[in-house]
Amino acid sequence: MLDTKEEEHATTEEPTFDVYMRFNGDEERDYCFQVHLNTKFGDLMEIFKVLPLNLSPSIFYDRLPIGFQLSTNPGILTREGGLLFGDDADKKQYLKRMNNDDVISEHAWPGQLIIPLFSKKKYLQYSVIVGLIVWLYTDLPDYISPTPGHSLTTMAVKGVSSLLRKINQDQMADNLVESMLEPVPEVMQWVFFAFHIVKDLIIYFVLWVGGFNPYSFTKKPAPIDRDDLLRIGWTSAKKAPVFDFSKEYRQYKVKQVGGTLKAYKSGVLDSIKDTTVTLGAGEGFQTPLCAKLSKDKVESDKFYLSYEYLRLQEEAFQKRHSTLSDLEFARQYKHYRRFGPFDAPKEFASKAQERIKISTDQEKKEKEQKEKKRD
Repeated sequence: MLDTKEEEHATTEEPTFDVYMRFNGDEERDYCFQVHLNTKFGDLMEIFKVLPLNLSPSIFYDRLPIGFQLSTNPGILTREGGLLFGDDADKKQYLKRMNNDDVISEHAWPGQLIIPLFSKKKYLQYSVIVGLIVWLYTDLPDYISPTPGHSLTTMAVKGVSSLLRKINQDQMADNLVESMLEPVPEVMQWVFFAFHIVKDLIIYFVLWVGGFNPYSFTKKPAPIDRDDLLRIGWTSAKKAPVFDFSKEYRQYKVKQVGGTLKAYKSGVLDSIKDTTVTLGAGEGFQTPLCAKLSKDKVESDKFYLSYEYLRLQEEAFQKRHSTLSDLEFARQYKHYRRFGPFDAPKEFASKAQERIKISTDQEKKEKEQKEKKRD
């Protein structure tokens, strides 16, 4: 939606930085927003009030969150020094409940993931469960049902056939009644009942996972415009899952050298076999907020974040793409927000690649030890 350099970098009097907000409890919907240095977690509530969508995990949750959680999962380090979130980012042990009055910049790294916390609609959930059970009860085989011939399915068929007769579709109505309501053997009644069980389970599953999650049953969302989107820091970019990054990165590197054959001969294919590494405790987003790393951390085999690192990484991107048109710059910056850098300077990429190699070597060593024990 925001597709110019001006829109990607909304002009404000104070600096901004990016954070990511998870929508609908879906790791493929981690959207990027720009916030100010003094933005509080409670201010993020405006996102859910402005966007004309239900962004809760499912119909069984309130539309507006009651608070926010900061994901402290260390993250996934890419080969070029970027950070992704990974599958465990929303696990309970990594979620830190934040007060709405907490200032985001005092607790979160730029690029860190924030997960909204929603209140459950337990009454609605239980009502749906009871409704489906009642529906299932009415569909019991007639020969054991206390109320034979009064199933909701039967009533629905009779209602539809009545409507068909009113529009002079008697033959269609007769066929419907004959196929659905004619007496059938007991075995077939149990087959139909099993079908109704599966039907109810599918309905509940679709509701549970958010397959049907309307904004509201009673009102339409208010219209929004460009100013509304800029006010909430909308960028339209969303963070890539690890699989998507690896696929995109490998395709980029192969294309960069002229195809698969050249990539194989030049050793590129072998070098991009491992594109990411899962960081451990204290690394990545678990690094204490600091402007510059101490000497022992710089020389460590672990990967630590610092504001200096993020600043230099951003400056490298800006310099590399400074000659692009506004439209092309916006496109590249959206790609950068989604995947991280693809052609990072050596000082960034080498540190990341060393960390990946350490992890790969350790995995090989552990595998060899297991094989020796088997022998």
